[in-house]
Amino acid sequence: MTRSVLTLTALFALAAASLAQTNAEGFITYTQNNSLFTYDITLHNTGTTNIGTLWYAWVPGQDYLPVPPSSTSSPSGWTFTQTTSLGFGTGLRWTAPGALEIAPGDTMSGFEFTTTTTPAELAGLSIFGAHPPVGTSFVYEHAFSGLNSSGGFTSIVINPVPEPATFAALGLGAFCLVRRRRRG
Repeated sequence: MTRSVLTLTALFALAAASLAQTNAEGFITYTQNNSLFTYDITLHNTGTTNIGTLWYAWVPGQDYLPVPPSSTSSPSGWTFTQTTSLGFGTGLRWTAPGALEIAPGDTMSGFEFTTTTTPAELAGLSIFGAHPPVGTSFVYEHAFSGLNSSGGFTSIVINPVPEPATFAALGLGAFCLVRRRRRG
């Protein structure tokens, strides 16, 4: 009887672990000062596990940000590391100790960097192979310490969103088009 209970407990633990999922959504807002753009990534944990690493503009072995940042900042307690693969791009990695990981359902911003890379370039395709989007990124369940030791992970694409003035201009343009059609 005890062996049956232990076997059932082990099976339930395996089933629960297989249901755990690392997943996220992200977007970037930005401000412009002359030729410099300061970007702020906001990450929303849509999975069932904590998130302890955000690695922006990166897949294993490839870094996609065309121009390295001139400055960066991190959410409180998070650590920043810049990566470069073969001198063709830059990846931006933020990691957190366990107590500061992003819990399921939570949102965090403050992953910031400043560069001359334009929003159009960030929203574009990289120079590598099949040209994945520059914003291709990975989130890991824990602070990154190696591909097989950081828990669950997933790949997402994080693209910049227009600043509020751009939204206002787009809205005004749409309003004018609708009004013109109604008159004509």
